[in-house]
Amino acid sequence: MIRWFLYACAILLMMNGTAHAYIDPGSAGIALQALIGAIAAAGLFIGIRMSRFLSLMRRLFRSRPAPSRQSKQSIEPRSPQ
Repeated sequence: MIRWFLYACAILLMMNGTAHAYIDPGSAGIALQALIGAIAAAGLFIGIRMSRFLSLMRRLFRSRPAPSRQSKQSIEPRSPQ
């Protein structure tokens, strides 16, 4: 299915005639702004996901203090004097 779509697109691209079009010089500025915005959005998306991932890893693998060896039974209460 996708192969037929690509073949149809290739045929349509080969059949085009001469285009009498004008690209405004400001179009490059718009394209540059779109590129910079896409890079910034991708960086922000990756940064948020990475911070969530690192937070999860810190919670899972944080060091916990070892349990104390003294039990409540070994502590003797003080006798009244």
